[in-house]
Amino acid sequence: MMSKDNYKVGYKKPPKSTQFKKGVSGNPNGRPKKDLLQIRKEDINAIVCHQLEKCIVYKEGGEVKSEAAISLIVKQIVEKAARGDMKAIKVAMGLWSNIAEEREKLKWEVIRVLIEEGRTDDETLEKVMRSL
Repeated sequence: MMSKDNYKVGYKKPPKSTQFKKGVSGNPNGRPKKDLLQIRKEDINAIVCHQLEKCIVYKEGGEVKSEAAISLIVKQIVEKAARGDMKAIKVAMGLWSNIAEEREKLKWEVIRVLIEEGRTDDETLEKVMRSL
């Protein structure tokens, strides 16, 4: 065996000073942690939105049509619900409930703005109620 002083540096024999030390990690701090859940959630949301907004070309009654994917999905859900598919009915009612809730919030927000602007005459409020 060679002593420390006689260690020969060469092919596959790096200097002792540059070799990994026993018991010491090569990356003591480790890779920085990222909030993977948040990154993935944002990425997934962007991908889903992009895909749902894409136009799909299809044939209906021999006629070529183009429509957003989300529109076709909703159309399918409504058609299945109308035929009595319970899962589709549940999804359609959930969508309708969300839409009705959002419309109600919007209606009250519009009324609040009209009151703040002093436009509370019966005709204006009636128009708002009919349109929403």
